[in-house]
Amino acid sequence: MIALEVFVNGRKIALAGAEDLVVLNAIINAVGKLGTKARGTKDNRRGSDLFLSVGGLTGRMRGAADEHLRWTRGTDEALSIGDEVRVRIVRAKSADRPKRRHAAATRDDAGRQQFEWAKKIYLAEREKYEPTAAITRRKR
Repeated sequence: MIALEVFVNGRKIALAGAEDLVVLNAIINAVGKLGTKARGTKDNRRGSDLFLSVGGLTGRMRGAADEHLRWTRGTDEALSIGDEVRVRIVRAKSADRPKRRHAAATRDDAGRQQFEWAKKIYLAEREKYEPTAAITRRKR
C-alpha cells in the first residue's frame, strides 16, 4: 500500500495508510492574520493558528460503510513558526492505526447537507436578489 511517513522536527507523527484508502493526505494549515495587511479571521483577529492534519478516506468494496481516518492527536497537530514538517511517500505492508475515525457521509447524506446549506443561504439572501420577494413579504 502507499503510505505517508510524517515527521515534525524529527519526531515521527505517523506512518499513515490502510489497504482500503482512496484518499490519503498530510495538510499544513496556516489560518488567521498571516500578514500585516490581513484582517485575520472572525475567531482570531490578531494571531494565527498553524497545524498539521494527517488523514484519509476509505473506499471500501461491496457497499461497506466508508470512514474518515485521522492519524493526528485530537483534531490536529499544533505547529509553530520554525517547525520543520517532513512527509515521505513510501510503500508499506502495514501502517499505524488511526487515532480517530468516524463514518463518512453517504451520497444521500452529502446531497441533503448541500441542499440544506443552499436553502439557508437562499432564504437569508432572497430579498436582496429577488426584489419581488420583499414586496410579497410586506403585503402579508
